[in-house]
Amino acid sequence: MTPRAPIALSSPVQRGLCALLLAVGGALAQAGAAVVATPPVDQARLVAADIIHSRAFDLSAAGRQDLALKLDALAKGVKDGSVTLGDAALVMQILGPAAPALSSTTVSPQARVSAAHAQALIDGAAEATPPPGDALPSDAPSPPAPAAAPPVAEAAAPPKVFIAEVCGVEPGPDHQVSAVALNASSKDGLVVGEHVVFKDKGVVIAQGTLRKVTDTLVFAEVTKGSLADPKTDVTEDDKAVITVGQ
Repeated sequence: MTPRAPIALSSPVQRGLCALLLAVGGALAQAGAAVVATPPVDQARLVAADIIHSRAFDLSAAGRQDLALKLDALAKGVKDGSVTLGDAALVMQILGPAAPALSSTTVSPQARVSAAHAQALIDGAAEATPPPGDALPSDAPSPPAPAAAPPVAEAAAPPKVFIAEVCGVEPGPDHQVSAVALNASSKDGLVVGEHVVFKDKGVVIAQGTLRKVTDTLVFAEVTKGSLADPKTDVTEDDKAVITVGQ
């Protein structure tokens, strides 16, 4: 095969053709690079998708499963580029801010201040003055005064008892003892009118009343009909138990 003779070109034409070939080659190289090269992942989309996923998790925990599923789908669309960041931002704006977590027990600010003051007192870091919230307002009515406790009745002191001996007897018209003398005196604190019980070896014989008190002796009257046994009368050396007045 006979080789073809090269086409002879003038110098300006040759230079123009070379320039055209170079330009076409450069454009093709750039297009190939654009097809082969993978665009970098948009970091803003990843962050936005994570935020939307987090909001969806909070809604799911709050029992809003329907909204949580929709936000999950929105996050996937943002991540793969099928949803623009502007559209996603508009959806999140419509949804509104996340509700703050509420404690199960609502504590008033005054209660918090009181609790903090109490803890400070325990730690020794505060003076024993009530926090401002605990003070009564100036126009508040004064609390009622506590009712006075009823007076306690004093227990009656037990009666004093004085024991004397019968040192003399005086029979009456019925031959029963009507008066007796006792070895006691006014110095023993005895006064007229006090009650007397006559006993013999602890056994009650009769009842009586003091009728005369001197500095040396005391005289008592035996109450008629008070003999416990008509056959047993008051005699000398019997005991006289005298209830001393207070």
